[in-house]
Amino acid sequence: MALFKNNKVNELTGTVQALEKKLVDIQAFTNILLSDAELANATYKGNPYVTYESQVISLAKKYEGQDEWGNQIAQNIIKIRSAFTLGQGLHIYEKEKEKNAKEPSKEYEFAKELFNYNDFDEEVPGDFANEAEIEGKCLVKLFWNKEEKMVDVRHLSYTESGYDVETAPEDYKRYTKVMYKLPKRAERTEKIEEADFVYKKFGGRIFRVNKTYPKLGLILRNMEDMDKCLWDLRKINKLFASPTPIFECVTKTEAEEMSASLKKINWTIGKVLSTTAKYRLAGVEGENGVQFLLKEIEAQAKIIAGTSGVGVHWLGFPELMSNRATAENLMESLYAATKDERKTWIGFYEELIDKCLVIANKENNQNYVPGKVGISIPFVTAQKMAEIADVYLPLYVSGAITLETLLTKVPEVDAEKELQKIDENNLTTDLLNKDIEEEEGEKDE
Repeated sequence: MALFKNNKVNELTGTVQALEKKLVDIQAFTNILLSDAELANATYKGNPYVTYESQVISLAKKYEGQDEWGNQIAQNIIKIRSAFTLGQGLHIYEKEKEKNAKEPSKEYEFAKELFNYNDFDEEVPGDFANEAEIEGKCLVKLFWNKEEKMVDVRHLSYTESGYDVETAPEDYKRYTKVMYKLPKRAERTEKIEEADFVYKKFGGRIFRVNKTYPKLGLILRNMEDMDKCLWDLRKINKLFASPTPIFECVTKTEAEEMSASLKKINWTIGKVLSTTAKYRLAGVEGENGVQFLLKEIEAQAKIIAGTSGVGVHWLGFPELMSNRATAENLMESLYAATKDERKTWIGFYEELIDKCLVIANKENNQNYVPGKVGISIPFVTAQKMAEIADVYLPLYVSGAITLETLLTKVPEVDAEKELQKIDENNLTTDLLNKDIEEEEGEKDE
């Protein structure tokens, strides 16, 4: 009886030990799974560019063609957005013209000279717009040129100087100071006072003055993934676009003999060949992988287009547009996507003109009055022209608005010059009519 009990105890003990061993194995396996999950959470990220600095650095490298992926796509989108943001270029006009004034105001003439001197009527606005797309902001420093008696306007890059804009206490809309460091003088801090710079934000939250996240920072990963898909297609084509001839032999000896014969006659496809081997051309077997790549490229193009406002046809996918109406809608979409930037640029250049007027007053003993000159950026779309025809033209015909107001709504038309031409033509017509009346009167006498 005692022997039976001992055997039973030993059996139960063995069972318990086996269960304990299984429990240890289960715990070890669970720990492995947990550690793998933690590792995956640590390395698997949806957006690798979560800081402002990382977004700017990546966009700058892509624009310069120095990044590993997405260079062409990023540069193309930046240039297209800049071009559409500027529309037909910058147009200077007088906000309030003095009564009975036949000549443009001296403030208007100064603004035209300022723009011509700094090439604002040429490539400079486009360069500024490109930089704003990359950095999400634009800062220019104003210098008085004693020799030319004009203000030099120079862009200051955040990528190069890492500048920091300071604001007035409890007023984040008033920029009072800029601190920066020159690239070759990192140990020395430079300062720009409020009167000598113009700064505008194009991204980020309203109260974050320096963290101006660019719009294209949201699709950096998409541009890179799209470029990688294109590269994967290139690799597949390189390996399988040219089919490889295969001669299937039964034995190793036959294969060696076949190889020697082909080398001896320098055989290529197109030559007659008589052999006992089974011949075939090896290529891509199944196109599922290729189709998945094509679908991902199309999906990435749609995401990029939706975020940037740049239509898919600009990205090289005109087949995604079903008809002409779709193309026109995409133009309207790009107009809407760059509308806020256009308004910001108008405020930027109007503030720039006013500050330059103040500098000229101080340095050149002038008496210019800021606030008289305005900026517009005309943008031609089918909807815009329809708006002029359906809304503003009937208002002008009915006498509700003036001819000057109507002309300011027409893109690529200088309202002031057109009004001068109209006045000159009317004057010429009046003189001609007067001469005709005098001649007729002389004949009657």
